[in-house]
Amino acid sequence: MNRVTALGVFLLRERRTSARGVPYALGWVAFRGMDRYARVPVVGHGVLADRLEAAHGAPVVLSGFLRERTERTGETRLQVVAEEVFPVELPTFRAPLGHPAADGYARAEVAGLVALEPKPLRGAVGLRVAVRVPEGDGWGTSFVNAVVLGELPQGVGKGTRVYMAGALMPRKEAPERLTLYASELRVGVRVSREAGEPELAVF
Repeated sequence: MNRVTALGVFLLRERRTSARGVPYALGWVAFRGMDRYARVPVVGHGVLADRLEAAHGAPVVLSGFLRERTERTGETRLQVVAEEVFPVELPTFRAPLGHPAADGYARAEVAGLVALEPKPLRGAVGLRVAVRVPEGDGWGTSFVNAVVLGELPQGVGKGTRVYMAGALMPRKEAPERLTLYASELRVGVRVSREAGEPELAVF
């Protein structure tokens, strides 16, 4: 499972064509959710590029999946790959950066295998989870960084199958970096893996 639903104002950053001739659009869903304003990065390919371009500056509800991409600098960042975009009627306001935004949210659900040992944080635990993403005619592997408040259930470690759901928000100290703040965590059985790509579990 790898699913995202977001509600807010779509802001088009740019439209391009890939080396293979596929059009795509890059932008953000801007909203005020929980305790702060956020802009969640979004990409749409093919006909979704047209729909995103037409939605520039307007409130939308958007669904898709999470994918980690690598920048030219070598840094990795999460983005939402749009699969559906629908216009909605929603009151908007002027965001701190001067563009329109709306009261909304970005919620994510992911299932996969814990790829690294959990990282202790102040009052929380950080997880890096390997998840499935559509790739060509099959499936590929991507990663999602998540923060789980409090302590993890007993036995959660590298190779544990987990399901997480919660808010998808940029970090306060790095607004261009997305993190899944999990409010729900379910644990599957621990699996043994050989070196190489993890075997991904489906809930």
